[in-house]
Amino acid sequence: MTAWSFQEKSKRRRIEGEDLLKEECKEPDSENSERGSEKDGSQKSPSDACIRKLYRSFTPLSAKLLPGIQLEARQNRPWLSVERSRLPDAGLGVIALRPFRTGAILCQFEGSLLPGLKSNTKSKDCADGGGAPQIADRRYVLRLCSGGWLLDGAPVARGIREGAEEVEIAVLTAGEHIRQKRPVADVGVGCMLNHGTKESVNAKFILIKTHRSGILPAAAYLQAARDIATGEELLTRYGNAESTAWG
Repeated sequence: MTAWSFQEKSKRRRIEGEDLLKEECKEPDSENSERGSEKDGSQKSPSDACIRKLYRSFTPLSAKLLPGIQLEARQNRPWLSVERSRLPDAGLGVIALRPFRTGAILCQFEGSLLPGLKSNTKSKDCADGGGAPQIADRRYVLRLCSGGWLLDGAPVARGIREGAEEVEIAVLTAGEHIRQKRPVADVGVGCMLNHGTKESVNAKFILIKTHRSGILPAAAYLQAARDIATGEELLTRYGNAESTAWG
């Protein structure tokens, strides 16, 4: 695909995204409208229903929230484009192709799941038979607050940069640590978000339990910390006081 055709495609998606948000606002949801009317006399649209409280980021949330959060992240995946960052010398970044309301679940941070070991330890890859994981690029590593697991987004970032159709990541399935191939178009792009200042950040990390007991590693998602406009780059904070779950 040429640079011109890519830009044209992104432009069309942005226009479609704004039209979609306008369409959502036309038909108020009866249940949400009634709830809003009881509280403040206003009527709320389906998109307003997404304006929910910002979830805490320092501890995993209930597993009951996972299905809805997963679904919203999948639905929003086509409306996020990995393009050249608006920040100087930042490489690639994630651009919104439609407006997002405060509280919207933007995307998942996906990557290879590695057992609780320090990210600078060099040894055999755990998915290939034990030992400490070897992580070549620690820029894409998150330390989860559940069992000390690490989430290495480097395989996803590398696949996106190289224009690959699939990426291979280590996952935990039915208690077994295996490698799995995923289409790049379906993988969450959370690992591609750049770090922003406290004033510029518009997305925040949240953790969701994948099992009610909390014994399994949590899933990582990004939530809109404020309203996000079409064409705006998504920026988050890594390892800051507001997001102590991340190393």
